[in-house]
Amino acid sequence: MRVACPVDLTDYIKENAEEAEFISFYDIEEDEILSNERIKTSSSSLSSLLEGKEVDVFICSNLDIPLMIQLEKNNIEIVGGAQGKAKTVVNSWIDGTLECNDIVCSTRAEGGCSGDCSHCKGL
Repeated sequence: MRVACPVDLTDYIKENAEEAEFISFYDIEEDEILSNERIKTSSSSLSSLLEGKEVDVFICSNLDIPLMIQLEKNNIEIVGGAQGKAKTVVNSWIDGTLECNDIVCSTRAEGGCSGDCSHCKGL
């Protein structure tokens, strides 16, 4: 299984995934991180990058709605509302102790979403 997290230079989960300078990838087998790779993001689509790297789970803080939809179309599970150092977050996710808020549409957090989209209803 491959898990990815949008991170900053110090490997902390970036508040808005689309603004991440890097993506950290973790290969997991039998509840253990086998390898870790961090790559610099480019102008290419984040969704295409994650699909090309065969990501199964995307752990993040916030996402814009178009990216959420694209990840769902590519069968990439989204775990939102995460905060902290990426490796610590991934280890918490592996052992089932990850505490995070429900995923929040970043455009809503910035006042740009009406809250009527399916991802924001009930927040």
